[in-house]
Amino acid sequence: MQDMVIRKATTRDLADIRSWLELEYQEAGEGFFCNWNVIEAIHDKDMLHALILGSEAVAFVADARKGPDIVAVRPDLRGKGLGRLAAEHALHSAYDRGNSVVHIECAPSTSIPFWQTMGFTMLAGPDGNRRNTRAYKTLPRKLVTPKGQPLPYSIKLYPEQRDWNKSTEPLAEITGVGSKVDNILHLPERAILYHPQIEANFDSVIGVQVSGQEVFEGKVKRPAAELLGVEMDPCHEYYMDTITCLDEVVRGADDPPSVELPARPRY
Repeated sequence: MQDMVIRKATTRDLADIRSWLELEYQEAGEGFFCNWNVIEAIHDKDMLHALILGSEAVAFVADARKGPDIVAVRPDLRGKGLGRLAAEHALHSAYDRGNSVVHIECAPSTSIPFWQTMGFTMLAGPDGNRRNTRAYKTLPRKLVTPKGQPLPYSIKLYPEQRDWNKSTEPLAEITGVGSKVDNILHLPERAILYHPQIEANFDSVIGVQVSGQEVFEGKVKRPAAELLGVEMDPCHEYYMDTITCLDEVVRGADDPPSVELPARPRY
């Protein structure tokens, strides 16, 4: 196979892409030529990436803040793994931007199996049935922690109802052992505060414990949550890399009881 590279699309690449998208639309009435204004706009924002084979643009990723808007391969080269390369490039770009979650729409719906093989999960309603053609994928991020006092932590993620109904059960729990330096507990892996059943993520509630003692419970959007260490990524999803805790909360925890923590869930 000829030399292949993925790079930001040039004006010439844009012309190549338009040529085969337009031909596909004329011959089959399918494809993304109907979205040409979107593709041009993304190119103007310097977020259109082209997969170049030899000297021709044979696939592209129209990227966006939450993830790729469009991934397409020239019709005569489909089924050769180029779509997977383009999608992987989009995921790496999202990771490099700092995104914790990637959101996409599987259009056409026949692309759903492909995106599922890329690790995406289709959004579903409370009954477990697929809600639409939208899907998501979390991007785990290992963190480098300084040497400090090892302390177990737990972050429970609740729907909004927890704010007024304390009997509301958590939808997910993230556990692990962090490293405490001064009043900061550094986590070994980013805690992604996302759950597909919570549509308005800014209304989600978290409950945080360090060494079995509660240090916070409340909505992620509140100023107190920001002081605790809750941050927002470019995708407007909330996450935590650290937990700020008062000394009195973990006082006496130099020798915490030996407990077997549940395995940290994979999102």
